[in-house]
Amino acid sequence: MEQKLIKECLIVGCISILLFFLYNYITTNYNDNNYINKNNKSINENNMKLFISAFLIGCLFHIAIEYIGLNEWQCEKKCYIDGTCELICRREI
Repeated sequence: MEQKLIKECLIVGCISILLFFLYNYITTNYNDNNYINKNNKSINENNMKLFISAFLIGCLFHIAIEYIGLNEWQCEKKCYIDGTCELICRREI
């Protein structure tokens, strides 16, 4: 269980970095009042700290959601050949 949680945590952290990178790219390149020099496109020390922070926030958020139990509120819709469908939830909302 813990190994699965760590794997999920790493995946969520990496997705957080990608989302932060996309957000940072859009706000830097499409904002007239940007605070980052457009000529300096390299990842500097401040950006690296922000990426690490985004990764840690994603990991911690996933762990918190897991231990609070919000992951248990998943529902799945199953449809059968006769055309009927049912909603199967692990925990009722």
